[in-house]
Amino acid sequence: YPPVYYGRGGRRFPGPVEWLQERLYGRRAGRVTAAAGRVGRVLDVGCGPGHLLARFRNLGWETVGTEATEASADRVRR
Repeated sequence: YPPVYYGRGGRRFPGPVEWLQERLYGRRAGRVTAAAGRVGRVLDVGCGPGHLLARFRNLGWETVGTEATEASADRVRR
């Protein structure tokens, strides 16, 4: 991805959009957990900055993500 893909200052979108996106990730992780009836392992291919993985991890899941470029992967690691 180009350097501006994730936006400036660690944000890709304006604050209210970032806030909503975080809530939607939390809801998605919760629904998957409820449907599975347990926690387990999750792989997110193209995980971006890792926000969805963080939500799964907070619920007790073992998480792994992949990214296309080293720069993008480094951002997720941080």
